[in-house]
Amino acid sequence: MNTREYGDVLLIPGAVAKNDYPKFFAPLGTSTELSKYRFSDKTEVGGKVYGIAQFGTVNGFVYNKALWKRAGIADWATTPQSSCPT
Repeated sequence: MNTREYGDVLLIPGAVAKNDYPKFFAPLGTSTELSKYRFSDKTEVGGKVYGIAQFGTVNGFVYNKALWKRAGIADWATTPQSSCPT
């Protein structure tokens, strides 16, 4: 990035600390304007967004309510011991 010919559009290098984005990139807009895009908060510095995510990963799981009901499971487990009906 130490050249004047780096390019106008690029992936944000992982080596650039988030707080340094304003040193290297022009903001795309405010966090309010770009809040409709998922994960825009990940590149927000000082109320301005410096990148739009191409993809994202969200942890979670899917379960079969009918199967849980047949197994006698009515509530979410809160401890490992409460994950199986007695």
